[in-house]
Amino acid sequence: MRAKRPYHPSKLVRRKAGNWYVSVTKPKELQYGNDRQTRRSTGTTDKRLAQQYQHQITQEVYEYFDEALGRTDPVFEAVRPFLKSKGIDVRQWY
Repeated sequence: MRAKRPYHPSKLVRRKAGNWYVSVTKPKELQYGNDRQTRRSTGTTDKRLAQQYQHQITQEVYEYFDEALGRTDPVFEAVRPFLKSKGIDVRQWY
């Protein structure tokens, strides 16, 4: 089992139809272009209720990050900047 990494803290943001979302900045290895954050809906417009759900949703996002980072290939990550500079769309590889 891989050691857990320290991730960015989550934030509550108000978005579509007044619903609250948990927003977490992705680790550098999982960021692609402008896709730098993961957002998950709390399913509520009540801020207090959203704060109660925030911790659980954040833990689920961190588990997703752990799983996704476990799938990344260190060799590919090393050559990814070179491939991107040559115009290759590396997002399709994941």
